[in-house]
Amino acid sequence: MLRYVRTKAVLDEWGEDVTQEAKRNLGARTTRRGVRSKWDGMSPIRPKFKMFRANYIATSYLWDNIFYEHDLSNMNWNNLQLIWEMPFYGEYVDEGRDAGKWPNPDEIKKWIRERNMPISREVLEYSPEKKKMVGTGKYKFAKRKNYMYNQLTFLMARKIKFFGIDGSGFFSEPFLKSIDKYSDTLVEAIVADVIEEVQPTIS
Repeated sequence: MLRYVRTKAVLDEWGEDVTQEAKRNLGARTTRRGVRSKWDGMSPIRPKFKMFRANYIATSYLWDNIFYEHDLSNMNWNNLQLIWEMPFYGEYVDEGRDAGKWPNPDEIKKWIRERNMPISREVLEYSPEKKKMVGTGKYKFAKRKNYMYNQLTFLMARKIKFFGIDGSGFFSEPFLKSIDKYSDTLVEAIVADVIEEVQPTIS
């Protein structure tokens, strides 16, 4: 059985390089586009776009769950793979999403739950003048209930449908750069490993 010591070392270096660069990109403050809008049912009213600087770490969940793996146990040229894994929504953070179509609500709800996103509710108080409960403009964290997740899911899905998501390239940019950096080195490592393993057999 071939050990592929050099090959494994190159794959580990490649995987770690892209992983760390992707995490640095997530944490870097970059210029992003924000949008706020009032709504008339399903139609946005006078949306306001604003550029702001921020990173992409709302919580540490995506950051903590980017990793790579490879399997050299049955390696040949057809199944040599270096695979990066991350939470499903990392694709949208990286590539963005065009406006125009409703996103999958189940994926958004899963994203909210995975991030353990806090849900707040406006504090109400009774108005003698209006003779009903009215909002005070103050908010407090609420105990999470399923209908709250459904409401938040709808609000986020509606915004994505009309305005889309801007991509960050946090992963794809370092990955594409890494191909030129490591592809030749990987081929050289494979050849060296094969020669080292075959020579004792030939002699």
